[in-house]
Amino acid sequence: MYGDERGQQPVDPVATSEDCCRWAYNYSQQGNTNAAIEMYNRALGWNPANPHAHVGMGEILFNSGNFAEAERAFNEAIRLAPNEPGAYCDKGYLYMEQGRFDEAIPVLTRAIMVDPNYFEGFELLGGTYMAKGKTHEALQYLQRAIVLNDQSLYAVAMLAILMGQLRRYEEAYQFADKGLELDQGHKYALVLSQVKEYAVKEFEKAQRTPVQKYIDFIQAWKKMKW
Repeated sequence: MYGDERGQQPVDPVATSEDCCRWAYNYSQQGNTNAAIEMYNRALGWNPANPHAHVGMGEILFNSGNFAEAERAFNEAIRLAPNEPGAYCDKGYLYMEQGRFDEAIPVLTRAIMVDPNYFEGFELLGGTYMAKGKTHEALQYLQRAIVLNDQSLYAVAMLAILMGQLRRYEEAYQFADKGLELDQGHKYALVLSQVKEYAVKEFEKAQRTPVQKYIDFIQAWKKMKW
């Protein structure tokens, strides 16, 4: 703690650093990146060992496309606080964005080992396995993410797509419909609408009897131009 000769109240550098992080986060949420960077730098000035400041700075660097510096910031946060899952997820997501899926998996796995209830780790693992074409593993992790947080837009959207790939059309429709309700920012609106339309079409097709399919074939044959 620090004070001055005029008898001011001593300042707790750790608490002050956390206050700066809260201000920085608020600025970041408002889109004021410069102010957020300034506050994170102040946080690190008060306490260079504050992992939250390193994570916050890493997220800003990541969003600006500076992946190398972002990775360094996440690594420092992990070194300082190895039992907090957030930095592992941020680092894993960075790897996902770079297509480094094999590297993302152990990092994200570490996040859910540190905290078995950290749904972000499960949903990102699900997304990673989907990208690798491993549907069984993807389904396992995404379903666990939904159990932990059924309002997770990412997990719901990925499950809608995955269920469509697995030809489980009723579930694809249900997840797509729920995703559209959750997607207030329209982040996944286009793909979810397409999944929903596709699921309806394929479900109806699967329900048609052999006789109906034969009639469809005859009608299509008659319309063909020879």
